[in-house]
Amino acid sequence: MISYQAFREKIFIGSMCVVMFIFGTFTSCIQSVKEVVTPSDDKPVIVDPVPDVKPEPKPTPAPEPKPEPKPSGKIVMYTSDSCIWCIRWKSDELKKVQDAGWEFTEVQATSGRVPRFDVTANGKTIQHTGYMNMATLRGIVERLK
Repeated sequence: MISYQAFREKIFIGSMCVVMFIFGTFTSCIQSVKEVVTPSDDKPVIVDPVPDVKPEPKPTPAPEPKPEPKPSGKIVMYTSDSCIWCIRWKSDELKKVQDAGWEFTEVQATSGRVPRFDVTANGKTIQHTGYMNMATLRGIVERLK
């Protein structure tokens, strides 16, 4: 004698195959059911095929671009307390120089024109007299590399 549950499963599978046959997809019904196994309690068990799934390859991370080394330099500024351009340079450009990690030294000038700068990088030094902004300083340091 077949159990009620097994009977329902057979009716369900049969009706699904009939519906699929009517709509022309019967072959997919047959392909989707691999085998029917009947265990000892006479209940059919349908085993669906397990599709072969290949694991996706792990994405290789793109190499991180190496940051270009910031041009570093040493700046010695000769100044005087009465020099308006020296005061302006210290208020406008000194913070940028320090943020760039450059070494900065201020020296009180005893003679000569001010502001005057000794810009040193890679063992080479250039002297510049007069106000210059951070872009000009970067250009000098780049040329000294």
